[in-house]
Amino acid sequence: MEFLLVNENLGDYDVGDIIDIHPDGFVWGTSERNNPRFQLVRVPDEEVGSLETLRTSYLAPSISFCSLCNKYVVSADINAHLEEVHEDVLYDVLINPPRRKSAEEVGVVLSKRRRWNIDSQSSEICEKVLTNSDTELTQTTRLTVTLTVL
Repeated sequence: MEFLLVNENLGDYDVGDIIDIHPDGFVWGTSERNNPRFQLVRVPDEEVGSLETLRTSYLAPSISFCSLCNKYVVSADINAHLEEVHEDVLYDVLINPPRRKSAEEVGVVLSKRRRWNIDSQSSEICEKVLTNSDTELTQTTRLTVTLTVL
């Protein structure tokens, strides 16, 4: 697999963020290959898994906070979480027919973001959890891999 990494702070992306993933042998454009802001890295497939798994894991969605149960939930799963755990407060029964409340009305807020990065010094793929103000809450090493900088 090949990763496009950020070499400098680009506003939405920090140094080391993975912003694109392709299979080995992908022909990157000149804006990626010849740009000092980016770095191309190849990681052996057997160390990281399938392309779809990588995209699902490392280009992960944001995380929301459910104030009803004080839990962090992946934003894509928030509707299922509300249906499963908070069905009793999910509908406004004072109107006829009952209206389903939005996640924000129930008390769910976008509160943390996950970013994946590769630390090319130690060859580690890490997960960073950030607050809305981009303050880093934690960083967890997920894999130690063999990196080839292209």
